[in-house]
Amino acid sequence: MPTTSEVESSPARAGTNADLARRMDRLEGRQDGVEKEVRDLAVTVGRVESNQKHADELSLLRHQALETGIKSLGGQFSDFTRRFEAILTGEVETVQMKQGQAMLLEWNDWRKTVNGEIEALQEAKDQGAARTAGRVDVISWAKAVALVVIAAIPSAVVLVEALR
Repeated sequence: MPTTSEVESSPARAGTNADLARRMDRLEGRQDGVEKEVRDLAVTVGRVESNQKHADELSLLRHQALETGIKSLGGQFSDFTRRFEAILTGEVETVQMKQGQAMLLEWNDWRKTVNGEIEALQEAKDQGAARTAGRVDVISWAKAVALVVIAAIPSAVVLVEALR
């Protein structure tokens, strides 16, 4: 009868118990390898699913952040538009508007002064023109009288000589 070590080292004949035991050992080894690979695949699939879940959550957070940002910008733009319209209509007074009003008041006062001076100069010019016109009228009248007198002199000389 052969010993256990001889049975294990010698080639077994097909169909013997030793042959079947070796085949079973090999199948169990392959089964263990397949089970290990299936466990590794299950772990990998779990990681992929977890990563996908995290990616979905990050995408949702990004989307919500963008929506919040857009709403915030819309609100800020709406506030800006309302304030701008209030400035245009005069409901809100800014420092620049007050400065502009003060400058406009100063300009209006200056313009009134200048207009008064222009009117005074125009009035003086009109009075001067009237005086000049009156003088021209007097000179014209005097000239006419002188011409009449000069024209009458020869007649007067002839008359005086005739009377003598």
